[in-house]
Amino acid sequence: MRKILKYMFIIISSILIFVLGGFAINAGTEQVIINSKISNFMKLGVYQEDISNGIEKYYKISMENENPGYIMSGSYMMPGYYGDIVTSDATFVVNELLSAIKNFNVGGHAAIVTRNYNDSKMSMSYYDSIEATGMEEDENVAQITNRTYWNDRDYFNRVICYRTKLSEEELDEVMSVASGHIGDPYNYNFTFDTTNKSYCSDLVSKAFDKVGLDLNKDGFWTTVWDIMVCPELYITYYHYTKDGVKYIYYVG
Repeated sequence: MRKILKYMFIIISSILIFVLGGFAINAGTEQVIINSKISNFMKLGVYQEDISNGIEKYYKISMENENPGYIMSGSYMMPGYYGDIVTSDATFVVNELLSAIKNFNVGGHAAIVTRNYNDSKMSMSYYDSIEATGMEEDENVAQITNRTYWNDRDYFNRVICYRTKLSEEELDEVMSVASGHIGDPYNYNFTFDTTNKSYCSDLVSKAFDKVGLDLNKDGFWTTVWDIMVCPELYITYYHYTKDGVKYIYYVG
């Protein structure tokens, strides 16, 4: 009996190592693709000396017939425009080891930028996003959130906004689906009960699937990396911080 249990343990362990190894290789490959997309986007940037200073450097990217890749709040540039997907390659997890494993294998966080809308059930604006988060106390449901924090939290060192060619009507459909998931509990197992529960990139995937955009090409969990490598999406905003200076590349 002990030999059987030992062999079972070896087989299960081997399968687990194989699966995790494959997942890590896939994640590493996706990160190479993402960094290439970011690099190509940055090459288009033109330095904006008139609005840059010692702590913020701005690089404008011109794209015909495109809405800007940001919303201004006073002098504050908030990442993303209506219908854009805001992403990060890292997010906050209390345990540093778990944080490193999570961020490497699945990426950071993802949300959908909203627009001005009010009815008896909800209120949102261009300054908000719809997102599912389970990493902070009392915030373990899909909700409408002011996205200022994408700019002022240290663990969002790199923020990238993505967009796809959709009509206003299609974006409204996306937002309708995303709004329908507000209040969903966070799906901590990522695999089961995905109809009634959502995690961040899963919520984004569900919303865009409504208009025929598949953000989960590999058919497994929809990770943040999956969204960021999607060939139908292109970058409209990117910022990173280095040595206390924030470098901001934006379509405008």
